[in-house]
Amino acid sequence: MILTTYMDESGTHGPSDYMIMGGIVGRLGQWVDYDKRWNRLLKKNLLTYFHSKKLRAREGEFKNWSDGSAAAIIRDIDKLQNRNSLFRFVTLVKKDEFQKFYKSGDKPKKLQLDSIYGLAFRCSLSFAVEMALRSGLRNDLTMNFIVESGHVNAGACKVIFDQIKKHVAEMAGILGDCLVKHKKDYPGLQGADAVSYAGYQQEYHGNESELMHFEVDWNLENAQQILKAKSPVFRSYVRPEILSKMRENLFKLEEKRRQFGSNPLPISSGEQSS
Repeated sequence: MILTTYMDESGTHGPSDYMIMGGIVGRLGQWVDYDKRWNRLLKKNLLTYFHSKKLRAREGEFKNWSDGSAAAIIRDIDKLQNRNSLFRFVTLVKKDEFQKFYKSGDKPKKLQLDSIYGLAFRCSLSFAVEMALRSGLRNDLTMNFIVESGHVNAGACKVIFDQIKKHVAEMAGILGDCLVKHKKDYPGLQGADAVSYAGYQQEYHGNESELMHFEVDWNLENAQQILKAKSPVFRSYVRPEILSKMRENLFKLEEKRRQFGSNPLPISSGEQSS
């Protein structure tokens, strides 16, 4: 089985207290139908592509749109995605916690830690794979990832992906490829943008998902039953203890490399720190 995950971010710039990475996971056949339906939705609304930031600001093709029209297209997008994907997710990283529990403090001189964007991608990848495996999607599973190219650190996703594929044995046989592409060219990326924006708005207005925490035995079927959705939206919060553990694990990996006399491998080459 081949699964493709499209991902986009929201909240990395400006005064936001957190960043969100939204994702959609689906089978190849689902994406074929998804693309057709998405393009019909764009045509119906006289759009060349969807961008939630422009919708929010009523810019470009969304100029003079009413609140009712904006709400209607968001509802249509949710219906389309619920029908044509396996599951969706938003990864939440709080900026103050990122600085305190992951970024701050002493570290080996040559070790480059992830930016908040890179860390969100790392956690999103792990969550998507874990949920697929937890849901019984194991037979000949290959997972590909396509990331929106607009962020300054988007290029680091491929570096992180390749490092995980090389150094995490249980991932080596599952991870396929990671591509960085333009949003305008991929309905899946436009859809991930919508998921990311919805997650950002949810956090901004103080509403928490019913699926805030994940138990070890939870899977896709559990979520479908709880949310009454074919393609549920998960909320994956990168808690302080997770941030601290990730930092600790990277230090341990660096120490092992030094003991064996190999040069340190940068954890997030090409990133600009946030």
